[in-house]
Amino acid sequence: MEQLRIFARVVETGSFTRTAAEMGQTQPSISRQVAALEERYQARLLERSTRSVRPTEDGQMVYEHAQKLFDAAADVEASLIARGRDIRGKVRIAASIVFGRLELLPRLGRFMDLYPGIELDLALTDRFVDLIEDGVDIAIRIGAVEQAGLIVRNIGSMRRIVVAHRDYWQKTGIPRHPSELSSRDCLIYTGLHEQGSWTFKNAEATMNVPIHGRLTMSTSDALREAVLLGMGPSITPSWFFRKELATGEVVEVLQDFQTEPRRVQVVMPSKRLLAPRVRAFSDFLANELRGDAHLG
Repeated sequence: MEQLRIFARVVETGSFTRTAAEMGQTQPSISRQVAALEERYQARLLERSTRSVRPTEDGQMVYEHAQKLFDAAADVEASLIARGRDIRGKVRIAASIVFGRLELLPRLGRFMDLYPGIELDLALTDRFVDLIEDGVDIAIRIGAVEQAGLIVRNIGSMRRIVVAHRDYWQKTGIPRHPSELSSRDCLIYTGLHEQGSWTFKNAEATMNVPIHGRLTMSTSDALREAVLLGMGPSITPSWFFRKELATGEVVEVLQDFQTEPRRVQVVMPSKRLLAPRVRAFSDFLANELRGDAHLG
């Protein structure tokens, strides 16, 4: 079974080296185990080149049958756990930097108390993470996810708001209509699709407001810090500034105009890779966000 798992990961990553690094083995060791599998089946399973590794026709057949075996093993494990067995193992979690630091980390202690046999590996990054290639068990993503072969679960919804530091509003005055933002030096985050304009709506109309700014950032934590430094207004999830909104350090404006809410989703690999420990974390996070004014 272990040789099959290694073979499957080589097919999925397209690389002996990447698979070896992920599994904590050497590249020659991974190659030997795949070669042993080919010897056992008396078939060439992989086409190897200097640039890529891909399955042969026989290899694709073996890979598909292996998926069924892994599914069956996962079902057995889930059944045993349902009968009271402990959940153990490591869960590798990917999340954006600010969400991970402000919303995920403060909740992880409760999860670890509930499941003392589970280890957590938290990867915080604002770049797009490929679950299969990067060996991630579960990713928390903001916005609609459309990607074949993944399990996507909606666990919440977030409201986005226009904010700035109170000192900034004191200097410039508070805008009364979204159109006034066009004349402001806005803080722009490249992780948003609508970098050139922000969309608002009220009972009367939907409007796209052109946005300009001299400071553009590629990470969510940089955007948050720039707002706190009073460098300008931006549109952010309301949970970005839970504490600062409560104390008045950061001030929300244009409350009469709504922005499109964003889904909060957990994304997991196919059922074959969905271990009970991953299901447990998904269920925990969904329960944590339920009823949360900023994320529920």
